[in-house]
Amino acid sequence: MVMHNRSKDAPAHQASPWIRPAAGLLAGALWLGAGASLATEPAADAEPAEAQLAIPQLTEPQPAAPLQPTPLQPTMQLPETEQATTEQATTEQADASNDAAPHDAIVQVASEEPAAEASPSSDSALTLDSVLVAVRQEEGERAPSEGEDVLEPISQFSEYEPELAEPQPAAAPRDVSKRVSVSDLNGSLEDDSTTVSPASFHGVTPGVTSRVELVDAWGKAASTQAVGEGSAEVLHYPVASDSRVDVLVEDRVVRLLRITLAEPEPTAALAKRLRIESVESVDIRDATGELLGVAYPEKGVMLLIAEGDAEASGADEDPAATHIVLQELDAEAFALRAELRPADEPTKALADLEQALALDPKNAHAQWLMAGWETRIGKSDRAEAHAAAAVRLDPENASYRIRWADTLLGVGQYDQAVLEARKVIDDQDAPDAARAQALHTLGRLASLGDQEIESKAIGFHNAAIALADSVATLPEGADRRAAKELLVGAHLAVAKQIARGEYARQAEVVAEWIGRASGLAEEAIVSGDCDLGLRMQVAIGALDTLAEMKPTKDPGPWIKEADETAQAMLEGCDDELERANTSWLHGVAHAHALRVEHTRREPDAALAYGAKAIELLSGGAEPRAESSEAQLQVGQLYFYIGAVNAIHKQDHAEAVAWFDKARSMMDIDRPQSELFVPRREGETLVSMAVSYWDQDQREVAIELTETGAEQMERAHTAGVLEEKSLSVPYGNLATMHRRLGNRETAAKFSKMARLSRPDSEPNDEVAQAPAAAPASPPARNGQTASRQSGSKTAAATQPSLQPMNSLARRTQDQRSQAQGSNPQSGSDASTSSRPIRRRSPVTGRMLVR
Repeated sequence: MVMHNRSKDAPAHQASPWIRPAAGLLAGALWLGAGASLATEPAADAEPAEAQLAIPQLTEPQPAAPLQPTPLQPTMQLPETEQATTEQATTEQADASNDAAPHDAIVQVASEEPAAEASPSSDSALTLDSVLVAVRQEEGERAPSEGEDVLEPISQFSEYEPELAEPQPAAAPRDVSKRVSVSDLNGSLEDDSTTVSPASFHGVTPGVTSRVELVDAWGKAASTQAVGEGSAEVLHYPVASDSRVDVLVEDRVVRLLRITLAEPEPTAALAKRLRIESVESVDIRDATGELLGVAYPEKGVMLLIAEGDAEASGADEDPAATHIVLQELDAEAFALRAELRPADEPTKALADLEQALALDPKNAHAQWLMAGWETRIGKSDRAEAHAAAAVRLDPENASYRIRWADTLLGVGQYDQAVLEARKVIDDQDAPDAARAQALHTLGRLASLGDQEIESKAIGFHNAAIALADSVATLPEGADRRAAKELLVGAHLAVAKQIARGEYARQAEVVAEWIGRASGLAEEAIVSGDCDLGLRMQVAIGALDTLAEMKPTKDPGPWIKEADETAQAMLEGCDDELERANTSWLHGVAHAHALRVEHTRREPDAALAYGAKAIELLSGGAEPRAESSEAQLQVGQLYFYIGAVNAIHKQDHAEAVAWFDKARSMMDIDRPQSELFVPRREGETLVSMAVSYWDQDQREVAIELTETGAEQMERAHTAGVLEEKSLSVPYGNLATMHRRLGNRETAAKFSKMARLSRPDSEPNDEVAQAPAAAPASPPARNGQTASRQSGSKTAAATQPSLQPMNSLARRTQDQRSQAQGSNPQSGSDASTSSRPIRRRSPVTGRMLVR
């Protein structure tokens, strides 16, 4: 799953361009967007084939008109000011616009021009400055408004001459500056900086202080200005010749204060004087990456940056602040800080997002981010729940929807994942990055399907690569980072699909795809777009691909890469969740190496990798305790350790001990799916049964073999397993029943075993190299998969009961369709055949393709 996080050494990025403006984060020109650029050699165009998508079939995407990227700037209009006098309000009432929400009027900005450049004319849209500049109204004589009670004389003359009262001295105006001073800001924010609560200024706290309490504490404002058509108003308190405090009151409660400084002051020095330097800040940037302000989420404080001084951000000199803004705690500030955190700070990011959702459970952006971080640390079930919540809150956001599709895939809800990914592809307004991710997700889903659907997988990945390649050259931002991560993942996925088939030049072409992925990953790391986790992803993907190949190669070079990368990731990392995640990924790499050495018939090396994998996975298991996906991974590791002992060591007692552990962890309820086709699951059970039979656990052995045979029949019916593979479970069942004295049953299975061994012809199909791949695949330190060496897999020694010693293979018909270089190859979904139905000869249950 793609994470939009920057590397530890990369500069702060702005937030994703498709999220809504963070209302309340910045009193003025705040809009979160994306920006920077990187030239990279584009891959050759890959045009997706025409097809249709409907469960249970995955198809390739329809060709679409050129995509129009979603604009980064919102279209929002601010309400016009209320008129300064009653006469103006009466004559221009028909033209006044007060439709916008009061709070939005103070925090939003027009889409086309920055607030600082907007005209202050009363006929124009209001900006931050024009809203908070005092509209000083005369408090002397005024004309009575319509309907207002007035005293009228009965006559023009009176019979009595009134007595003259003694003159009273006029009341002296209040000196507000003595009550509200900004001349000495040292510690003026009256709150403990270690707590999560809005800061107070001279006894006024946003979200707590009422209007009455404000006036009691500070006196009458010099002027007020109504905002919108509700009860919102801005009270202006001039406190010095060059300073003032503007207060937004809504529903009779203070919502926001803006303190104008007499002179700009460096943000670091100002934060120290305010005693908020211990609060972790977050930079707020506009769509171009220019710094607008620095927020302190725990205190609801923001320092607005002086116009033209933002370029100092990131340099040795601190940018200067012109205003201090105090507001209620804002969920978006915490969410933004979580989004901009380095990838090795999941604990802090999750804490930020928990705080954001506590403040606003309906914040779709925070729900989406939470799904991404939880996916990273292995909490797949929780991630799916948060991703689903984000889509419910903002169903039009394609980026939220594709993350939901990815999390659905992670928890095994494949059919729903297909539907959600397809919605993104069909959405012509979706960002290119989201559509590319949807194509990649459909490729991963297609690899789980039957022969016809699986043949579409490489086409989907190629289409994703073509689209992501153009996004990866965009200016710096979340889209660009996501595109680079996707390019790596898609190249690795194509390599694995080629490894699962049977092709001439297979090893050479697989090495080119993996080498290309490695080169892309290293470029992304060096540029600062991605972190070392991408290098670990390449190592894991390469080892997983080698485990699919027969004959395969030595896993040693890639294990060395994984070991060195894990060590580098752990150096200086004090986040326990990230350390656990690194340990888990490192363990997955060793688990794949075990599978490779099992295939290469190197039992000692395989068991050594297995022992290391257990150690590393144990170190990262706690965050994944409730993950069914992690449970299945550990179960598969236990199975392969048992298989090595059974097949290569002929130690069935030791094998059964491992198989007992594997069965308890692999026996999980999978969601019903019309897409998913079992592959190795059946072979796994058949192999286990041999050891149980050897240890006189006859009933368990027969049950496992029958269940495994049925799953293998489903795989064969779906076209992903050759018919000759069925001879192993059928032959084993014949042997078992013969020894139990069930001669008739034994004869039936013997016949089935003979009939399932038709002659097969070798495949001469040639796999294709990746588009625009270099002559020598780029790799770090000169290391490429093509330099690995290994030996052919020798024929397994087969006892009277045969373990499954082969991987699931494609039929000859399927191989002729799975063209690695042509995404348009394979049968058209519109001409797909009707479902094939037949009964399992083993269990009698109906098998459907």
